This record gives sequence, C-alpha cells and structure tokens, in this order.
Amino acid sequence: SAGWRFSEEPVFEPLKKWIDNAKLRASWGKLGNNNIGDYEYQSLYGGQNYSFGGSIAQGIAPTSLSNRAITWEATTTSNIGLDLNLLNSKLSVSVDVFDKTTENILVKLPIPLVMGNLSAPNQNVARVRNRGLEGQVSYLGNIGKDFRYSIGGNISFIDNKVLKYLGAVKTISGTKVLTEGESIWPFYVREVDHIVQDQAEIDKMIADGYTFSPAIPKPGDFLYKDIIPDKKINDDDRVIKGSTIPKATYGINISASYKGIDLNILGQGVSGLDYYDGGAYNTFNLHWDYIQRENVLNRWTPENKSTVYPRLTFGLANNDVNSDYWLKNVSYFRIKSLQLGYALPKRITSKFLVDRLRLYTSLENYFTFTSYDGFDPENAGVTYPNMKQFIVGLNITF
Repeated sequence: SAGWRFSEEPVFEPLKKWIDNAKLRASWGKLGNNNIGDYEYQSLYGGQNYSFGGSIAQGIAPTSLSNRAITWEATTTSNIGLDLNLLNSKLSVSVDVFDKTTENILVKLPIPLVMGNLSAPNQNVARVRNRGLEGQVSYLGNIGKDFRYSIGGNISFIDNKVLKYLGAVKTISGTKVLTEGESIWPFYVREVDHIVQDQAEIDKMIADGYTFSPAIPKPGDFLYKDIIPDKKINDDDRVIKGSTIPKATYGINISASYKGIDLNILGQGVSGLDYYDGGAYNTFNLHWDYIQRENVLNRWTPENKSTVYPRLTFGLANNDVNSDYWLKNVSYFRIKSLQLGYALPKRITSKFLVDRLRLYTSLENYFTFTSYDGFDPENAGVTYPNMKQFIVGLNITF
C-alpha cells in the first residue's frame, strides 16, 4: 500500500482555505486460502469386499479420485482511495474503488459414470470477481454555542460476476442457478405471462400444437411464457432474473444536541436485492398444516376473474412452479434506532449527590420503508414479524 498527501505540495497552497487535508491511497494484496481439506492430492482407499477363490474376502479399494495439481484458492484485491477534509475539517469525505478477484476456486466437476462410485476430485477451475465503490461522508456543525449536530452516511455499490465456471453449463439448485457471466446464484425461473381467464384460450393453444408441463392450465392458472419458442412450455423456458446480492448497501447516522437535550438517529438499508417468496407459507395451493395468507381471499374465481391472484387449488403443482410471480424485491430502508434524551443540569443533580442524570426514550426498528409485503425485508423468509421496541430509560452516574 502507498499514500500521497498531496495537500502538502506547494502547488496546493491556494486551495488550503477550503481543503485542510487531501490524500490519495492505493493498495494491492494477494491472499491464499489453504482450507482445501486434507489429502486432496492423494488417492484414498477404504475397506471393500471382493471375491477370491469363490469366497468373500476383505480388501481395500480407492474411494475417490485424487488431484495432484490441486492448490490454494487465491484472492487478489486492489484499491484506490481518496480522503478529503474540508471547511476546517467539518466536512470529511472518503471514496474507495476496489476490485477483488478470487481465482482457483475449488469445484467438483462431473466425472464419467464408468468411474463407478468414486467421488469426483476438487479442481481449481472457477473465478469470481467483485468490483465496486464505497463512500463515506460526515459533517460536524453547530448553530450558536449551544446547538451542535453531526450528519454522516456511507454507501457501497458492488458488481459481482462469475468469470469462469463450467462454460455454458448451468448448475441449478432449486430456484437458483450458477453459471458464467452472471452474479453468484441469481434466480432461474419461468416468467408468468398472465392468468388464464377462459378455457377457449387453452383449447386454441392445444389445437396449435402447444404442450404444457407440469399440467395443462385451466382458467385461473398461470400461463407461462414460451421463451425458446418451441410450443413446449416447460422448465426449458426458465430465465435468469433478480439478484441474491444487494447492488447497494447504505446507512445514515444523525445526532444533535441542544443544552441538555440530545437526539440520535441510525438508519440502514439495501437496494437491488430480491427474494423468492414462494413455498408453503405463501402459495395458492392448499396444505393440511399451513394457514393461508390473506391474499387468497382475492383469488381467481369464475365470479372474480382476478388478474393478480390465481385460483386456489389442492394437490396441483401448476401454480407452484418456480416462477417470477414469487420473486419479490426486498430493498428497504429502516430506522434502526431513534433515541431522544434529556440530561438534567448539574446544578440540580449536584444537590442530591448525582454527577449525571439522563432520561431517555428510544424506538428500535419502528420505521421501515419497503415495497415487500412479507414480515421483514431484512430477513425475508422469516415466519414471525420483526420485533419493535419502545423503551423508556434512566441513566444515573454518581
């Protein structure tokens, strides 16, 4: 790492009325990860019965393939930063641009079935890159001699991408996929075109040669898009959508004081984050042991041809297929803490031998701004609401 405090250069002298300190930073580093397991480079053997002279005999046989070329994963990080202090150091700004690439990531690639029951070896084949920008700013100010305040904030943007994995081959796990050229584990789902309103629409599609999986939709069911298009509406029409990694993470902190009164606010949020909200707790397919959500009251029926909510079913999978209908944006901003306090003047507290007495009240997790309709966007998928707290307290120092 290296730094250059260029505000000390003679050519910078005319700007010192506004800028107190200016520093340019740069760093580069490489770190290995030796957590690759033991004896990955050697063939391992285990007990195995075999036939010898017409009888069962005890022997040993290899249990896994070895990789003599295996090595550590390695992460290379580079960073360029700028620090500024302005207006008699009341305003501070820090900006960093970074690039973090991890290569030689261990992956168990598929092996031919002719290898029997041998397990595949780990191989150093994958590479993932994270690029982004981080910024912090804070301002300390006052109005008169009694009112003081500070405002601070931070934000980070990140672009995550799998640079190397298995070429065009996709690794699918439930609603997510891992493939080159995309972020780590985005969602891999069908796209809902609309909710079928009339049986005649499906009859016409069948007459035109369309086939459907897992079942032929009926009025009130989702009709999925034929992405390819091959007149076969099935899992081959899945597309990559959404992100499991926030595009931006940010926070604010505000504090102010006037004589004995003080106020502190802490907020935090994320943007560009998605969550798959399907499953037993959020479905239009009845289950024996789950309570349905309130939106089933507005479900599609012949008398209420909803274009938002499908029909209620039992034991049918057509509307429970992994689709973008259940993909929800869980971006949010939350006031994590808001506290207001008052400290009695010392001329009063000293009369009863108290050095400091402060009354305060605080709200924890009371205000959340989000479009997500679940319990908690910060922990999407939980089945119990986030706890809000209203606190009244007293601090006494003798």
